[in-house]
Amino acid sequence: MRSLKFTIWLSFTGCALIASALSADERQINITGTYLNKDYGYSVHLKEGLSGSNLAPPAPQHGFGINLKPSTAGYVWVMAYYDALMVGSVERAAEQESHRFVEQDGLLVIEDKPATLSGLAAREVVLSDRAGKHAINYVRLLVVYRKVPGEVGIIYQIGLQQHTRSAEGEAVVSSIVDSFRMVPISGVP
Repeated sequence: MRSLKFTIWLSFTGCALIASALSADERQINITGTYLNKDYGYSVHLKEGLSGSNLAPPAPQHGFGINLKPSTAGYVWVMAYYDALMVGSVERAAEQESHRFVEQDGLLVIEDKPATLSGLAAREVVLSDRAGKHAINYVRLLVVYRKVPGEVGIIYQIGLQQHTRSAEGEAVVSSIVDSFRMVPISGVP
C-alpha cells in the first residue's frame, strides 16, 4: 500500500513539475458549453454565462473549476479520479472527501444523506463552521462511486466551497448537477 501511495504521489508531482514549466496562459483552458471527459466517462453542460477552467495537458484531466463572482466569493469544482486508494464504495468515498475538510479547514459535517447523480447512488455531505472563523466556512459535496468492470472504480465529485453560503453558489451547483451525465469511458467495453 505504501508503494501505491508513493507511485500516486510521484505521478502527481511529475505532472505538476511539467505543468509548472509552462506559463499560466499556456496552461489555462477555458471551459464553456458542454464539457466532455471521455477518460472518466462524464459530461456537464455549463449554462449560458457560466465558464470554468482547467490546466492543459500534460496536467491530469480530471475535471474543471469555476471561480464564482466576487459577490459570492467561492469556488465550484467538478472532478473524477480512479479509486487508487481502493475505498470501494460511495459511503467511504464521501467520508474520505469530507474528512479532508474536517482536518484542513476545521469544518464539521452537519448533513450527510443519500442522493443520486445521473442515476447512480451518491452521498451529499454539507460541512460548515457556523462561527465563521475560517476562510472556508461552508462546503457542499456530492460524491458518486462508479464501478468499472475489470478496473478500479471511479469517484466523481461536485463541490462548492464558500466563506458564507450563498443562493448564487447553490444555483451554480444545481445547474451542474442537473446537466451531469455519465457517458462511456474511453477504452472500457
